[in-house]
Amino acid sequence: MSQATFIAFDAREDKSGTEQALKTLAKALSQDPVTTWLAGKSDAEAFMGSLLEMLLTCHPSTRFYVTPDFTAAAMTSDSQQPEFEADADAMAATMVHVPPERAGDMETLFPSLDVQKDVYVKDHGHVVHIHMIGVRVQGQGMGAQLIQHIKDRAAKAGRGVYLEASSAASTRFYSRHGFQHVREHRLHEAAPILNLMAYHPEV
Repeated sequence: MSQATFIAFDAREDKSGTEQALKTLAKALSQDPVTTWLAGKSDAEAFMGSLLEMLLTCHPSTRFYVTPDFTAAAMTSDSQQPEFEADADAMAATMVHVPPERAGDMETLFPSLDVQKDVYVKDHGHVVHIHMIGVRVQGQGMGAQLIQHIKDRAAKAGRGVYLEASSAASTRFYSRHGFQHVREHRLHEAAPILNLMAYHPEV
């Protein structure tokens, strides 16, 4: 496994890079359990693309970590930076891809996750929040290197790292890389389980 190089940039300062990072993430996460649950029979990749655009309106201080060829990307923000309600137009564009029976879940899920993150931050201090992370090709160690890079950068800034794992496989992956289970989060019995996880250098 060769050592990867990563580039960091702010979404507001690199529109071209942001577009490419979002494409990588939308493709990589199109089969994610939460994605397919919310999108139903709609185009999951198109849904994820719209969702990522919506999240950018909530987190204008978004910072991306990517490989130079954008085969791997992570969308992050610092919990100390202000957050905003989703832009109405961006939310509407996302809801086009959500079946009616999932509309209420879509409107509730991310605010409920923000509440859980805020509870964690209140108890443990500010964190780098990984909203989304994905690679185009699995099994090459790129995701592991990207996670380590973000952990190292966060540690230098005196931050832990926080994320939501959306599958059993991703939960195992993050556990192998030092993340601790915080709690499970589930909107209701029919919804997928999200495992809230965090890493701190001292843990």
